[in-house]
This record gives sequence, structure tokens and C-alpha cells, in this order.
Amino acid sequence: MKYLATFLGTIVMFISTTNVDLNSIHTNNSIEIDEAVFDGNEGNLYFFTDTDEKAITIEDNENKLFKDFELAPNSYVGKTFELQIAPNKLKNNVCDSKAVIKITLKE
Repeated sequence: MKYLATFLGTIVMFISTTNVDLNSIHTNNSIEIDEAVFDGNEGNLYFFTDTDEKAITIEDNENKLFKDFELAPNSYVGKTFELQIAPNKLKNNVCDSKAVIKITLKE
């Protein structure tokens, strides 16, 4: 019985230590930078496509994303932007505008 308890304890310990997400450890100290093409917006959702053809959606409830640009957001459809997003804030390619540290129009 003692050996069975030790064996089960070892299995539990092994599973709990191997379930560590190494990718999140790597990105904790960095900022994700995506070069992305602006596809347009619908309401408070802004749609981009990155260089890997992945869709990125940014939810902007406070209209902060394009506040530093002269034109309305849809004037920039098809333009390339550099997005700097806070670490671990992009979940399933969706984030809040508060996670966007910087958005720059590439010329």
C-alpha cells in the first residue's frame, strides 16, 4: 500500500510539473509586435490581419485606438500598422484596446 501511495504521488507530481506552459514563460518579459493590415471596423471592434494571415480583433469600448490619427478609422483600410500588444493580453487573437501599447502606421 505504501508503494502504491508513493507511485500515485509521483504520477501526480509528474503531471503537475509537466503541465507548465513554456510559451507564457517566454513571453512574460517581452511585448508582442505584429505587423498587420487594417481590415476595417464594425462598431467597437477593429479587425486586422497579420503577416501569417491570422485575424486579430481589438475591442475598443473607449474609442482610444485611433485617437492619435487624423482620419476616421475606415480611411486606413488596407494600410499596414505595427501593433505593440502587452504580454499575454492577446487571447484567441482578441484583446482589449487597453492592451495595445502602441499602434503605428507603416509608410
